[in-house]
Amino acid sequence: MKNITFEVGDEIICIQDHSRKLVLKGHVFTVKGFTRNPCCGSTIVDVGFESPNPKTTCYTCGCSYDKPGGGYWFAAYIFRKVQKNRKDNSDALPEELKERIERHREGVKTSPLVEV
Repeated sequence: MKNITFEVGDEIICIQDHSRKLVLKGHVFTVKGFTRNPCCGSTIVDVGFESPNPKTTCYTCGCSYDKPGGGYWFAAYIFRKVQKNRKDNSDALPEELKERIERHREGVKTSPLVEV
């Protein structure tokens, strides 16, 4: 899973607001799981949010599919692993910008974000 530097149980920080403001920049979560979207393989992460809706739409290709485990899953690229030995995680933002530029060059739609 490209550019994923965290594992289940790690603390991660949101570096970009979710399109529907379900997770917000600066908030810290614990990784419950991560996987790939069944349609195009983009990486998604579970931070423990329950969802009443069993379906979602892929943020990369727009396909509709059943949510893994039924909860909310989010695009993994909006999170970075919390650096325990640092006072802040401000270095995560330049990395996120590099990834968005790379994704743009690859032709992957990166904005606007949609629920995953």
